[in-house]
Amino acid sequence: MRRINRNVVTRVLNINLMKWMVEVDINKTKNFYSKDIEFCDCLYCENYMEASKHVDSSVLEIFVALGIAPSKPSHLSEFGEMEK
Repeated sequence: MRRINRNVVTRVLNINLMKWMVEVDINKTKNFYSKDIEFCDCLYCENYMEASKHVDSSVLEIFVALGIAPSKPSHLSEFGEMEK
């Protein structure tokens, strides 16, 4: 936990993902997902919303622990194939 001022404590989690270190601010993430997110009707968002209904409970627990609302897509797009 990190204290910003006397009254606000943020929950920050550092996660190693392969060769990257990802810092997750759980409070900010929860705050983002608590707001209304405008959904589009693109294939990526439609597919994500349908797939999120079938996520394994162990994956769902990770999303919830990180403050992510798995049923809400946000900025989904294709990035193309990975370079080798």
